Amino acid sequence: IRNWSDSSLQRARGSDRDDVHRSLCQDLAAARENASFLDDEMRSASEELFHERATLAAAKQGVQAMEAMSGDTLQVWNHTLQAQRASETAFRRWAALMGEANSLVRQEAGGRRAVRG
Repeated sequence: IRNWSDSSLQRARGSDRDDVHRSLCQDLAAARENASFLDDEMRSASEELFHERATLAAAKQGVQAMEAMSGDTLQVWNHTLQAQRASETAFRRWAALMGEANSLVRQEAGGRRAVRG
């Protein structure tokens, strides 16, 4: 946009009042046209901003859902590891009991062989 006061004053030198008026009207029309263009640009940017906000809100909800799922997944995984540890402990106890039972069976078999013997 041109500076209407400077250009109008420059044109006013050596011209009459009608020329000055005409020049001011032209500058005013140019300013209005530029303002209309800027209004359209602002409206377009506002619409894009609205859509971007909606997209951002949807993405944020998606991230929150993934965080919740991630937390649930970690809890399930932790529970699975705890169950595995408990099973391992129970298996080791069972294995120890079976070893003791095997030892007792062998002792009993050895004692019976000695009696028959």
